Amino acid sequence: MSVSARIFRSQLFVCIVLACTFLLSSCHGKNKSKHAQKTQIIIAKSETPVQRLYFTGTLSPIKTFAVVSPVAGNIASLDFTYGERIIAGQKLLVIDSKQLSDNYRKAVQDFLQKKQAYVTGKGTFAGTQALFNAGVIAKNEFITGQTQFDNQVLDYLQAKYALEKVLRTANIDSKKIEALSLADTDKVNAILETHFRHIEITAPNAGVALFPTGKKSDDSSSSGKLTVGDSIKDGQLLLSIGDLSGLAATFDVSEVDIDRIHQNMDVIVSGNAFPGAHLKGYISAVSVQANLNSGESGLSMFSVKIDIPSVDKKIMEKIRVGMTAKFEVDIQSSPRIMLPVNAVFEKNGQSMVTIMDAQGKQKTVPVITGDTTPTQVVIISGVKAGDKVVIP
Repeated sequence: MSVSARIFRSQLFVCIVLACTFLLSSCHGKNKSKHAQKTQIIIAKSETPVQRLYFTGTLSPIKTFAVVSPVAGNIASLDFTYGERIIAGQKLLVIDSKQLSDNYRKAVQDFLQKKQAYVTGKGTFAGTQALFNAGVIAKNEFITGQTQFDNQVLDYLQAKYALEKVLRTANIDSKKIEALSLADTDKVNAILETHFRHIEITAPNAGVALFPTGKKSDDSSSSGKLTVGDSIKDGQLLLSIGDLSGLAATFDVSEVDIDRIHQNMDVIVSGNAFPGAHLKGYISAVSVQANLNSGESGLSMFSVKIDIPSVDKKIMEKIRVGMTAKFEVDIQSSPRIMLPVNAVFEKNGQSMVTIMDAQGKQKTVPVITGDTTPTQVVIISGVKAGDKVVIP
């Protein structure tokens, strides 16, 4: 082989070696670049973890007012329907009451008799006092007359109070009766006929008419839906009036989460019936007693009440009493170190995190983790605020 051929082969070999070296270094650089792009360094810091809990329940008026029967009797007419919006002072129903009629007769008769005795006794005692002042009768006789008159005054006042109580029930002006005497029987009967066959029950407040709670029974003061002709008792719940200036709701929380629920916590309310609207409420009461029989399913449940003080009028027009809603409660814990979920990996059954020390070297440290959200995990120990954490 000639000298020139050997030189050519040597040069070709050198070129091939240089080309291979260049290709290898280029690939290594790309791998390093890709690795650098995948690795991220973050600074660990203390954050307040927030866990969102969701519950469901039904909406109700923020307040309710009870309408009870002032007398025993029968429903003569109903002038409302349950679920109807009513105004204050609106006539709701009419009651016929034989018992009130009997009470009225007795109270009027007793009052008129006691009134007559009082008027007569007043004149008699005035004469007795004049005779005593003139020295005609003894002191003992005067004291006896005074005691008798005092008793007549007391009887009269008691009879007057009893009558006024009956008259208030029937919405009768007591002056119409107190001006009568025993001889005015026809006038007494006329008042009786006018008022006691039609005792009107009116709405004490504006709102929506709601079904009375409880079950109808002979020994219960509450009943179900009223109908014309129903027999009712004195003090029986006829209906409730719901105040729709705001809303309220109750939902159940398990024994696992109840210790994290407290009064005055904010609640966000949403529902399928009013899409896009988010009502702001707060927890107004948390039960300290488990619901009856709730533990039979494995976990005891506790009732939580929320209030929604104000609702936009346009939204309220879409809402009906008894609609279902979803309630969001944000549970905030004490500040903790929180890292992205992918910053933590497992090695030999131990949770680990890679950190970078002051010299820029990476090292893995064991950590204890806490609550986890879809994107973050709480670090209880092993990493402190300010540490540089490597995210692969």
